[in-house]
Amino acid sequence: MRTKKNESGDGRKVPHKPAVAYSSEDKAKRNIEAKLDALSYIWDLCVESQANAKKVLEAVEKDDSDAILLPKSQRQFLMWNDISLPKRLGYQGEGFRRTGNGTLNRYATLHSQVEKLTSNLWKELQAQRERRAESTESQLQKALKRERTRTATLERDIIELRRQLQNESEERIAAQEKLKEFGRQYGHIILREGKKESAKVVSLEKAGRGDGKR
Repeated sequence: MRTKKNESGDGRKVPHKPAVAYSSEDKAKRNIEAKLDALSYIWDLCVESQANAKKVLEAVEKDDSDAILLPKSQRQFLMWNDISLPKRLGYQGEGFRRTGNGTLNRYATLHSQVEKLTSNLWKELQAQRERRAESTESQLQKALKRERTRTATLERDIIELRRQLQNESEERIAAQEKLKEFGRQYGHIILREGKKESAKVVSLEKAGRGDGKR
């Protein structure tokens, strides 16, 4: 039985690929698909609710290591090999490893998906960051409004206290003026009556001493 030759359309011989090469290519493709699956899972979480997007953003921002938790670009997607963030968010898919640039370029559809997914995901997270900033600004504005209200109340209280003190001061001055006027009008009478009373006391004292000599 003759073995059929592997030839191209023009009759040229086409070299056979070893079976291990096909196996490696298949593993590389599945690795890319595993990354895309994890990335799609996070994307679905973010568009599901702002609370989820906030959780993802906070998880990325809190990390201070050199590991790529969530790729922002194709280059980072190729280097991405840390599944910890998707797992932390409930992902139960396969792990993955780094990918060669040439490997991704062999699959145009997957290449396009990587670009689109990383771009859309980070646009959503950036929108969440902006919403958070607006929320913080709104809270600051509310706090500033409360402080202004409190300050205005204190200022009104101070003005009222000053008015009361001014009234009391005016009343005190008026009372002092009344006392002075009363003294000018009736001081001599009071002085005269006081002298009379003093004279009576002296007279009584003298009378008492006289009775004692008898």
